[in-house]
Amino acid sequence: MLRAGDSERIPPGVSARRRVLAAWINESCCAAWIFGLIVGLTASAGAFAFRRLLSACTHLLTGWHGPTPNWWVLLLAPVAAGAVYGPLSHRFEGAPARTTSLTDPPPFATPPPGTPAFAAAAILCIGGGGSVGTTGPIIRLGTAGAGSIARWISLAQRRTRLLVACGAAAALTTALDAPLAGPVFALEIAAAECSAATVGAVVAASASATLADHYVFAVGPPFLVPPLMIRHLLDLPLSLALSLLVGIVCVGFSWILRITGHLCDRVWKGPRWARPAVGGLPLGALLATMPPLYGVGWTTLTDVLHRHYALGMLSLLLAGKMLATALTFGIGGRGGMFAPTLLVGALTGVLFGTVAHTVLPAVTADPGTYGLIGMTAALATMLGIPATAIVLTTDATGAYAAVPLLAAASFAARGVARRMLASK
Repeated sequence: MLRAGDSERIPPGVSARRRVLAAWINESCCAAWIFGLIVGLTASAGAFAFRRLLSACTHLLTGWHGPTPNWWVLLLAPVAAGAVYGPLSHRFEGAPARTTSLTDPPPFATPPPGTPAFAAAAILCIGGGGSVGTTGPIIRLGTAGAGSIARWISLAQRRTRLLVACGAAAALTTALDAPLAGPVFALEIAAAECSAATVGAVVAASASATLADHYVFAVGPPFLVPPLMIRHLLDLPLSLALSLLVGIVCVGFSWILRITGHLCDRVWKGPRWARPAVGGLPLGALLATMPPLYGVGWTTLTDVLHRHYALGMLSLLLAGKMLATALTFGIGGRGGMFAPTLLVGALTGVLFGTVAHTVLPAVTADPGTYGLIGMTAALATMLGIPATAIVLTTDATGAYAAVPLLAAASFAARGVARRMLASK
């Protein structure tokens, strides 16, 4: 239950029915759980609509439902998309926040303003090749929807934060098909407390979103993972060595994001609304050179984890992904950091694992296992959500025995990154 007096903070001018409803939700754990279920269903529906619109936008700009489009299509798609979402964002959303991660605060603690414009711009940006993720926009939709419900009912502030946490849990669940990681994510960054009402509500939201995804919208996981299998004791020190490498790569990724943004600011002196269209040309040139970098990259992540690329191509994709993501944000693109972080971590891990497996094939795990470890460590380091990263990987693989190893790798990578940042 809430503190005494919370139910009395309902503002004047609210109808009697809504005042009764708000008082009930403010004071009842059961009511919070029921509205957690409702928020989960709305988040699932919003995510489904977002994905369908994104698929339609991608097909409209590239016709990409079969073979890879021609190089000139990949070159011009970001320009065409930028010509639309640039003015849209400038008119309805304002200047974009600088994305650097590592040092940024958790981004979804409160429902941000301008979410519909941000979501529309993200659909156009990603559909036009922007090398960013869909998870961030889906979480913004989920938290904004939950916040709108709370404001309409005129809930107390603490119950509003709880519904926003439910929106975050359900949105992450539906975005990554991760019913266990969603509640952990909400409790890690969005919830103000860890009480029975909070845990029950975020779990209810995640459960209802999962049921809606699987039985109403027929949505599956966005990417496929190999088994996470440790073959030898030597894999343990190698995994810790990989975590140190991931920490260094994450610091480099953050530096590339920051420097690219500053360079774009210095080079472009024209109107902000035209920047995405003009900046789409160098982004398109990079995508035409490396088509796997187009858009979110879930297919590329699956291919990387299942070793469909040679060592040299993995190196090029790692450098190209960091540059493409930084350039997308630098020119004013909209999107999230979950998918780029997962791909950068997986590329780093598979690169490391391929070298280790080549040198010591009899006593090292499959490179895909190292890719999963790198993916977990990168998510924990770049976005500051180690518990979510660990549960997300175990949720996807079912390798719950690997939790201690994943935890050690995540905190080691995060420690290296913090030490490097503190020494600057």
